[in-house]
Amino acid sequence: MRMKYKHIIHFMNSDAGYHCFICNKRRILRLNTEKHKNAVSKSPNGLALYSDIHRCSDGILGINNLHIDHDFAVRSYSILELPTKKIALNEPGIPVPGVPAPGPPSAKGTELNTYQITDMLSEKGFRLAIVDERLNISIKIGKPEKGEMMISYLTSDLGTVILEYYASEIAFSSVVEKWMILFVNLLEILPPTKIGLFIETLRFIHSNFRNLPSPFLIKQLKTILVAHETYFTVLPVKVRYKRIRDIKAKYGEEYASLTEEIIEKLEENPMMTLQDFTKDFDRDIVFLIYVFLILDQEAIIGIEWPGVIDG
Repeated sequence: MRMKYKHIIHFMNSDAGYHCFICNKRRILRLNTEKHKNAVSKSPNGLALYSDIHRCSDGILGINNLHIDHDFAVRSYSILELPTKKIALNEPGIPVPGVPAPGPPSAKGTELNTYQITDMLSEKGFRLAIVDERLNISIKIGKPEKGEMMISYLTSDLGTVILEYYASEIAFSSVVEKWMILFVNLLEILPPTKIGLFIETLRFIHSNFRNLPSPFLIKQLKTILVAHETYFTVLPVKVRYKRIRDIKAKYGEEYASLTEEIIEKLEENPMMTLQDFTKDFDRDIVFLIYVFLILDQEAIIGIEWPGVIDG
């Protein structure tokens, strides 16, 4: 008689759980056991760093940096946000048009606040290092190896934002370069915002990197970055309902219904921002921006952006 043996299955992944302080959601990270233990063994403090990017309480992507030990316990974590103020352009050391741009701030001995984001997307994404002199920050996305050569080095028009592009699953091309130049220049002139919206812009570029940046796509990208201070006005009732019927005919019932909901919300609270809408509607901010731009294009609402957006 042959004996039956119960096989022991060894799982390659282990879970690390914690509660986000902002949205109070229970978050679970699935970590590769072998890679995690290897990272811990090489760490000077016995902890490995991971970035958990998730839809947080304000409707945009929240980013928490977690330090996880050998036993998959979260020992500490920090919430990443950009500074709220930029250095004025006319301050000493900041270049002006026609004046050669300085090198990276680190070359001048400036102490930078460094933000590390280990993974932007779960499967593939950009690997970048960005230095913003006016915010005094360095943001590293992905994990460039020590001594690894960058693919491209880009600077903004005034030289205050620098981007280093490293090899990733998105091959560097002339189209990607155009997106990245647009990106660094927007970072230079638009108001500072939360890293969550900063990451939303990169995710948007990630989904469009095969297409040249058209005027409509550029307006979407700009609006993502200033969503926290974008407001709306509503057209008079007698004009509005005909336009909503036009929306239904052009874009379908879902868009017409969403348009009515948006107008109702705006009439209740005219000071709602795009960021507020992501909370109340539980919708992706990029989708909502697309809807609002369509409504603006169809003259159902007016959009009040910061001055830099105009045109």
